[in-house]
Amino acid sequence: MLCKLVNQCNPGALAQDYDEGDATFANGNAAMFIQWNDSIPRYNDAEKSKIVGKWAAADMPGVKQSDNSIKRSPTIGGWNTGILEDAKNKEAAWEFLLWMDTKEMERRLADAQPPARSSVLSDPEMVAKYPEYVPMLATLEESWGRPRIDVWPQMTDNIEAALSQAVSGELSPTDALNNVNPVIDEILKNGGYQG
Repeated sequence: MLCKLVNQCNPGALAQDYDEGDATFANGNAAMFIQWNDSIPRYNDAEKSKIVGKWAAADMPGVKQSDNSIKRSPTIGGWNTGILEDAKNKEAAWEFLLWMDTKEMERRLADAQPPARSSVLSDPEMVAKYPEYVPMLATLEESWGRPRIDVWPQMTDNIEAALSQAVSGELSPTDALNNVNPVIDEILKNGGYQG
């Protein structure tokens, strides 16, 4: 399906990275774009976007199941905070995190960054101002976290290269994925994740 969609993309889409695709959408030169929620404030900023008031968010596409439900596979790559092990003021850092992650602060910072709390994403007052929170919350509730293992960056680089070979027509999707499977297995094995 991904390969079939290439013909519907804007010119140059295969050569764009995420930021370029995001800018293409914000400039009104793409009909749709799969994006992370952190792009949303820019789409609503008239100085940075030509689509203010002309866009909407939707759930990730998916595959219809036998029970007529839709199986979607959105991913989460971030939304976490931490304190460095060698931080000089760990207790102060902890107090800051507790304050920063409150419902009140997420509401106050919503113009700059969408919240991570479901209580804020579902708050009727916030949804009235940010209607994109409805599909964002639905996506959050069904999303998968990226693997939290140290070899994930290597894995994703190889998977992305294989997908690029497929969508560019260099290899069939089957060949591209069959070629990358043993590479992923080897990365996992070398990282100590397979016996």
